[in-house]
Amino acid sequence: MYPVATKRCNCCPSYMLLHICICLLVVGLSSGMTPPRPGDIASHTATAIPREEKKPPPPKSANKGRHEVDFIINSGKPMARSLQEDEEEVQQSIQTVLVVSADGHPDHFPTVQAAVDAVPMWNYLRWIIYIKSGTYVGTVFIPEGKDYITLLGEGADSTVLTFNRKACDKRPDGTKFTILDCPSVIVEASYFTAKDITFENSSPKPADLDYDSQAPAIRISGDNCAFYNCNFLGWQDTLYADQGKHYYVGCHIEGNVDFILGYARAVFESCTIYSRGEGFITAQSRWCKDDCPGTADSAFVILRSNVTGYRLAEYNSTGTGLTYLGRPWREFAKVVFIDTTMGEHIAPEGWVDWLTDTGPLFSHNSVYFAEFGSTGPGANASARADWSHQLSDEEAEAYRDVTGFLEADTWLEAPPSLEDLMKANLLQDESWGRAVALEGHNSKKFPPRRWKNLSAKDQTTP
Repeated sequence: MYPVATKRCNCCPSYMLLHICICLLVVGLSSGMTPPRPGDIASHTATAIPREEKKPPPPKSANKGRHEVDFIINSGKPMARSLQEDEEEVQQSIQTVLVVSADGHPDHFPTVQAAVDAVPMWNYLRWIIYIKSGTYVGTVFIPEGKDYITLLGEGADSTVLTFNRKACDKRPDGTKFTILDCPSVIVEASYFTAKDITFENSSPKPADLDYDSQAPAIRISGDNCAFYNCNFLGWQDTLYADQGKHYYVGCHIEGNVDFILGYARAVFESCTIYSRGEGFITAQSRWCKDDCPGTADSAFVILRSNVTGYRLAEYNSTGTGLTYLGRPWREFAKVVFIDTTMGEHIAPEGWVDWLTDTGPLFSHNSVYFAEFGSTGPGANASARADWSHQLSDEEAEAYRDVTGFLEADTWLEAPPSLEDLMKANLLQDESWGRAVALEGHNSKKFPPRRWKNLSAKDQTTP
């Protein structure tokens, strides 16, 4: 015998309770109680999503006066992580574009420094300063705290930042500049990036044995900085990689005396290193053996590059006529050349001491100069200084791993191209004009935030 079905009335307490639970669940889902997953925000759509309100983090020196975020822009390109220790999220290409030009455009900055000054202190968002073609004469200083700035040129041969000043020049008060404050461009901020720009110090070549005329084109003292397809032009101390982790790729570096110098942990990959005259290429200044403060594992790695320069047959020498791969600026200097082509101007011994009247300044036991896979007429492993090193392939592999050597998996990213900015509608003069109401760069409203695909009512600056 089959069981008899029992009919339940809709007024039963259990039935009513079930309906109430279902209603609460539907209301909760429709009101957005479930937070979006990171993958939802990082989708490749062009929709601008308002940033959630967050409680202010505990006071930190690196977070003082942090810039507010209005919108998260989904470009699909991850940003470097925020400097805040308590924030795990990766910023999604939050960009503001400032434009520098010499054409008198009312909405453009006339100098690079003016655009840098517009970036807020203790910034943690990516600000792109697009520098149109031209030669910009003057110094540029990017202080500590103005992080996440990108200088984007229209081509290294057409966008030039230059100035003429050397360490022995005098200030208005009669005191001399130093190698720290005489460079044409000084970068003390972290997460700095530059692409398609020439950095130049136009100071003339110093006289022979004049070592008081250092004239860097740039000093980089920030951490996690990268340069793409840039030129660095000068004579003595051209590129001062002062400290921090740096990556240089596809760059052209010129000089003759110590023209790549500093204490940074830096990789120069696929670069052209051009000697304008006899001298020394590197002057690395690691001054501690282990646990170096400020920059751990300080070293220069020249990777898959081309070391070239003047032709010996045409060079009018007043000395040896040759160039050395490097000399130690400090006791534990460390330089490694990996898979690099070397021209005929390189001295057979390759490396040389920093000499004083009493002999070498530093012990050969503490200095570390090494090579692997050098090719070309300047590669001569058997004639190298006996205190230098020839690496094994296994040892060289550690330096080929750029991401590992620079701990770059959380910060290294290629900057956008001009084409990327145009596709994102960030380079349309019409929108700039509407945003600043044609008041020009001196307007208190400048710079506007130029987000992509916002409605007209959202394009005004508050």
